[in-house]
Formats: sequence, C-alpha cells, structure tokens
Amino acid sequence: MGVFRHILTALLGLALVLLPQSAEAKKVIDDPQAPGRKSVGLVLSGGGAKGAAQLRVIKAIEDAGIPIDYIAGTSIGSILGGLYSVGYTVEEIEELFTTMNWFDVFTDRRERSQQLFANKQKDDSYMFDVMLSTDDISMPSGIVRGDKFMDQLNELLLGYQHMASFDDLPIPFACVSYDMNTGSEYVARSGNLAVAIRASMSIPGVFKPVRYKDMVLVDGGVYNNFPVDVIRDMGADIVIGVDLSDGIRTDKDVENMVIIFEQITTFLGRDKFEANKADCDYYIHPEVAPYSAASFSAEAVDSLVMRGQREADAHRDGLQQLHREIGLPEGYRPPERQRHYSADTPLRIGAIHLKGFNPMEKRIISKYLDLKPYTTVTRKEFNRNIEQIRNLGGFDFVKYSLSHNAPYDLTIGVDDKQNAMVNVGFRFDSHELAALLLNTEMTLMGNSFKPRIGLTTRLSQSPYVKLSASSSRVFIGEFTFNYKYQYSDFVFYKNGIRTANSANYNLHTLSLMFSDIYMRNFNLAMGIEYDYFDFHESLYQDGNTLREANREGYINYRIGGHYESLDDFYVPTKGWSIEADYIVHTNNGLEVHNHEPFASLSYHVLGTVNLLGNGQLTLLPSVYGRTLIGQEITYAYRNSMGGTLPGRHMPQQMPFIGLQHIELFDNSVMVGAVEARYRFLKNQYLSLVANYAIQDDDFRRMFLFEDTLFGFGLKYTYNTSLGPITLLASGTDRNPAGGFYISFGKNF
Repeated sequence: MGVFRHILTALLGLALVLLPQSAEAKKVIDDPQAPGRKSVGLVLSGGGAKGAAQLRVIKAIEDAGIPIDYIAGTSIGSILGGLYSVGYTVEEIEELFTTMNWFDVFTDRRERSQQLFANKQKDDSYMFDVMLSTDDISMPSGIVRGDKFMDQLNELLLGYQHMASFDDLPIPFACVSYDMNTGSEYVARSGNLAVAIRASMSIPGVFKPVRYKDMVLVDGGVYNNFPVDVIRDMGADIVIGVDLSDGIRTDKDVENMVIIFEQITTFLGRDKFEANKADCDYYIHPEVAPYSAASFSAEAVDSLVMRGQREADAHRDGLQQLHREIGLPEGYRPPERQRHYSADTPLRIGAIHLKGFNPMEKRIISKYLDLKPYTTVTRKEFNRNIEQIRNLGGFDFVKYSLSHNAPYDLTIGVDDKQNAMVNVGFRFDSHELAALLLNTEMTLMGNSFKPRIGLTTRLSQSPYVKLSASSSRVFIGEFTFNYKYQYSDFVFYKNGIRTANSANYNLHTLSLMFSDIYMRNFNLAMGIEYDYFDFHESLYQDGNTLREANREGYINYRIGGHYESLDDFYVPTKGWSIEADYIVHTNNGLEVHNHEPFASLSYHVLGTVNLLGNGQLTLLPSVYGRTLIGQEITYAYRNSMGGTLPGRHMPQQMPFIGLQHIELFDNSVMVGAVEARYRFLKNQYLSLVANYAIQDDDFRRMFLFEDTLFGFGLKYTYNTSLGPITLLASGTDRNPAGGFYISFGKNF
C-alpha cells in the first residue's frame, strides 16, 4: 500500500506539472519588498458618469501603499481600469474625466471646424439624426455609432490595439461585455484593448453594439456589473471592489433611457451582483444619489469626484488595516507612477496601409501625409497627420489602428458601410407656432460615385417637400437633381400696416446643380433651375394699378459661393461668413417677355470681434442685401424683408429686426447690422441689436439715403444642444412699439 501511495502521489505531481494552468490558477506575485504577500485585485463597477466617484478611491488605495496586481471592470469601470492598467496616473485620468466634453464624445458630435461644409449645414438645421441599416431597411442597433469615442480610445491607448494577452499590460486587465447572440457574458482578456473597452460600455439601444468574431457585444452591466468573480479567476487573493450601484429606483426617478437601462440591469443581474458582493474582501460604495449614469455635466462630475473623495477619506483606516492583512511590511509602498501620456513621446512607425480608398484617393492622401514608413515621430506629429487627412474633406470619418509591437504598422481607413439616415429638426416660434423638418437619405451601394437619394419635408405655415438624387466623387464634387414643391400664403405689409398685396401660390422647382461639397469652409454651387409659380388670387401693386399675379414659369441660371468659418452657427465668437448668389432669370431660357433677362445679386457678410478675448463680449457686424438688375422684373422675384429668419415665406426674403411682418422693398436693398452680445452665465446671452436699411429702384441712388429704415431690439438667448431659446423685443423708427418674438429650436 505504501508503494502504491508513493506512485499515486508521483503521478499526481507529474500531472500538475504537465497540464496547462487553468483560468483559476494563481499568478505568483514576485515582490522583493514583500515576499509571499497576497495578490490584490481591484474591481470597478459600471455606472456611467458616476465613475467619477471611483477616481479618488483609487488614489486612496495608492496612498495606503496597497499594490494593485489585477484590474477588472465593466462599462465606465472598464474605461478607468483600462487606462490605469496601461500606466495612466489617477491625476491624468481625473483630468481627462473632468475636462472631456462627454456630450460630444458620446453623440459622435465633431468640432464644427472639423466638419465638411454640407455636414455643418445639417447640424445647424437638425436636432438629431438616426442611422438606419440599408440591408433590410431596419431600425439601427444603436442611436450612437460611437465613432468619436472609439477615436478617443485609440488616441489614449495608442500601441495597445493588438494584444496577445491583457496579462502583458503593466497591470493585468479584464473587462466584461455581454454577447447578445448567446445570452452570456464575454470576458475580454486579449485582442484590441480599445475595442474591448468600447464593447463593455455599449448601452443597448443607445450605442451601436460591437461585432467581434461571432459575437454581438453590448454593455457588460446587462449581466455582470460588479465582476468580482472575474478577478478571482485572474488570480486575486484579496479583492477590493468599488461599487456605484444605487439600488432600485422609484417610478418617479425612472425618467430617461440611461436610468431605465440601470434599472433593468439591477433586476437582471441581482443574483450575480449579490454573489459577487459577498465574495468581495473590501467593499467600497460611494454615495452617488441622486446622480445617474447620464450625469456628465461639469457640475455633476465635479460633485461626484468630491463624493469619491469623502468615501476615500472614510476608508483610510480600513485600507491601512488591509495593508497589514495583505502581508505588506510597515512603510511598504509600490513604485510611484509617472505621467503616462506626453505629446512628445516618440512613436516608431512601420508599414503604412490605406484601406477602403480608391486609387485617386490614395494618391491624394499619400501626397498630404507627412508620415513615412519606418520613421519615428512624436505623438503630437502623429495626431497632426491624422487630423490633416481628416481636414482634406471628402470623408465623414477617418479611422486608424496601430499594431501592438514597434515598429507600429499603421492602417488608415474609412467606414465604407453604406447607411441610410433620418434627420429631425423642430422649431417653435410665436410667428409659426410649430415647425418640423424631416429628412431621410440613403446612399446606394456598389458604386464609387456614391449615388444618393433623399426626401425632405418641412411642416410649417410655408410647407415644402423636396426630392433629391445626387452623385458625388471625393475631391471632385456632387451633381444633384432636385424637385421641390412649396406652398405659400401670406400678405405683405407696409410700415406695419396690411396692404392689398398678397401671395398665395404653389411653387414647383426643378434644378440641376453642381457643388463642391468636399470643402470644410467653402462651398461653390452652380446650375440651372426651373421655377413654376402657380398663383391663386394673388394681387400686387404696379404703380397705381392693382394687378393679379399670373401663373408663369422661369428658367434661371445660378452661381453662388459661401465661405464660412464660424465656431458656432447660433452664438459665434470667432470666424467669418461671406456669401454671394447671382441668378439670371428668364421665362424661356433666353429672355423675359421678349425683353432682356433680369438678374438678382444677393450677398451677406458677417464678422466677429471678440472684445475680451474669452468670448464673453462679442461684436457681430454684418452687411447684407439684394439688388435686381434689369427692366422686366416680375412680381415673383421682388425684394421682400421682415422677421428674423431668411427665406421663411419666399426664397428671397431677407430678415430685419423690428419688422414683424414681411414687406415689399425696392429693387435695391442694403442692410447694415450690428449685434453686441454679452455672455452673463454659461450658455446664456444678452444682446443689443440694431439694423439700418437703405433702398431704391436704382442702385446708385440708394446711397442718397432718401428711403431708410432703422430697427432695434433687445434679445435674450439660451443656447442648448437642441437649438437656442430666444426672446426678442424689437421695433423700428416707424413703429417703435414693434412686437415680441419667442422661439425655440434650430433654424430652417
């Protein structure tokens, strides 16, 4: 029996040596300062913005001299844990958390200066957009694609895109997501670190899921929001857990999509959470109520950071006791961290690959790309090159990836998946009450000329429907064919008094235009259009005679350009807007009623003067106007002005502060305007506005100032992400009492 026992013992020992280590095997901690100590794992739960409360707790663990050997996180915990695991200091992460514009990052919103001209115009008109799948014309898997957030992660985790194992990081790391295909959790321990983190925070229905291998990954909080079991599997003897959950909310607190998600995950993952909480050796639970995962405002984040500080202070004695239980000698401290990120950090580039571009695009990109294969650049130079490619225009989003090992192979590409988009705009004002703008467009697949079809509808007092079909080529331009139907019914005023002049008509417009849409600050458009005015009982004054407007069609030739570099469309503090449009009008392509054709020239120049240098006090001078050139000028194209929005009722309508209604003006009109705007609170402004108009049928006689109009106003603006809230009291020298105007939403 003794021999058999010795043989059995030997065989078992040999099996332990030869068999691969299981996931539960403990990693041996080789710490010369504390031989034989217990290993420590840090668990960071999900919680969105509430993650700000975890930062000072991590710092308190450092201050207690407790080394962190493993990190596991879910959702926001994966972001903070991932950054810490690659070497970022707590101070660096806190600086990122408190200064980052989370709204821009999580909504894919890009700085205005980085957008193509056409995309600026969309952002200025629409409150939000939703991307659809063109495979089966279905609703999107998430409202937010997460491109900008992914770009931010790639920047912060440069060089960690391809990892054989996350155990090779300075601190071994794991993050949790949930596979919608199998209904099970997925623990990321290798691969692209940025993608793993992106998957872990993909709130279902909000962020587009991450497709990885055969999985469709969403936020790990769906199943395991406090992954103590994961860090046990990694090898931790002692687990410190920082939990941001705040229990079951009452019905009155469940008020938005993010809170609903938190509530669902609390119910679905309750058993898993309770088991993990019970297995946690040192549990830390900052007080985060009433804040939610969506509380990313600067004030809320600052408050959450301080709540984390209070919780850290409350645990200092307990962490010192834990220091002794781990087996650390008195006075033991892990090596102090140095700042991880530096713009001057050298980066050795290997091969460069351009993916998803046609040959012409590759030639242009190679010409402007200063990076050369197998050269060394700083991070600052690398980022400047990527931004330079984006600034070329032509691509809505340029992405890149780097291999894991130096020299880093660089792949630059574009998202070539074809999409359909729905854009929604809304405005309420005291003139029209409510107006809605809906647009849907689809890029057709399989063609390098990017054919696209679109439908735009405006529901308002002057509604319209527009169908468009276009084809474009990057760096060349776009050809667009449009059909637009618009209905208008309004009366002209004179000096605030209703006149007999009226306009009730259906306007049908066909146009074929070429535009250079791939510029960031400039757009050139030219083409031909056909306008058919179907007037109904419309009267106008011709000298002393009241005439009825006739149904008539016009063939027009148009060319126009627009330079625009404003930092914000509604409350700019820097930049310029310079626009001009020249149209030749005919009724048969050559002439008007057997006379020479007439032309219209419209223009608008807006500048900004930042008086205090910080955007608090800004002066906005502008000049705009329209001149009709020729003899046979028809009623349909007469100059009109009034209200606050250009083109509200007629395409040629110009705004004028103080005029509450639309009025007819002479053939030549010029307006000089100035707004002095003061920001007295965040996003809140008070403005004094004045404009002065001169007019005459003869352009040169206009400058004799024989017929003038002066308008003035006091305006309050609260600029929101959904468009400004505006209150305006205004009048003119002819009607000082004027009127009051209220609006909310974007202009269109």
